[in-house]
Amino acid sequence: MSVIRFILTAVFMLVGLFVCCVGVYGVFKLKYAANRMHAAALNDTLGVSFCLMFLKEDIEELEQLEHELRDMKKEWETWQR
Repeated sequence: MSVIRFILTAVFMLVGLFVCCVGVYGVFKLKYAANRMHAAALNDTLGVSFCLMFLKEDIEELEQLEHELRDMKKEWETWQR
């Protein structure tokens, strides 16, 4: 299950990066200033949203792993005594 989550996270990060790059291209190639600002705002929001979409779940999984490691460390310390 974590492999699927990793693949989905990587795909969404790449899609977010692509959207941000398209926004940069639009800022340089569009003619009017209002169009440039609009392209920058929309693409930045969408790109960052894609990047953060599955990253939240990965962070929660890492926090759970950290708690498990703390518990294992406590068990090890009590066993050492």
